[in-house]
Amino acid sequence: MGIGDDGLAALSSGCKKLRKLNLSYCIEVTDKGMESLGYLEELSDLELRALDKITGVGLTALVTRCKRLTYLDLKHCKKVDDTGFWALAYYSRNLRQVLNRDIELGLISIEVLFFHV
Repeated sequence: MGIGDDGLAALSSGCKKLRKLNLSYCIEVTDKGMESLGYLEELSDLELRALDKITGVGLTALVTRCKRLTYLDLKHCKKVDDTGFWALAYYSRNLRQVLNRDIELGLISIEVLFFHV
């Protein structure tokens, strides 16, 4: 059993200077947890592989606050949709690498990400 939303809320309030975090396969994390991670303003590297409960809403909540993200792994996050990737492209100006696999994106989202990253 991994960390969930309550653990992320505690982590976000107690570790404000955290720069790297790997939450891959922490299957209890939801959009609410992504919102909590938004308080980690120093966060630059984040791995979210195979988090089936996060959506574009959660990704948007994260990237509107985490302006220093440079690396984001979203492989197998099947519920993240175009809305999350639009927000990612708009808010994450420092982003250098996005890993995504098994995510269905619209053509416009792919173009936006391609020209942004």
